[in-house]
Amino acid sequence: MTGFQSPNYTQTPNDLFDELLPQMGMAELKVVLCIVRHTFGYHRDEIKLSIRKIARFTGLNVNSV
Repeated sequence: MTGFQSPNYTQTPNDLFDELLPQMGMAELKVVLCIVRHTFGYHRDEIKLSIRKIARFTGLNVNSV
């Protein structure tokens, strides 16, 4: 990876970092960030994501999702 393009951001609630992050494992964090990206990142309130799609996006296997 050579760097990030700007501006290209997804707003993420501070509570995710302040309250939830210390309690999360890596797989949980990847799944939550995937959902944040597909909702807040596209200015949506909800989205249908299959377990397989989350697995592809995060690099996790279906059982981990």
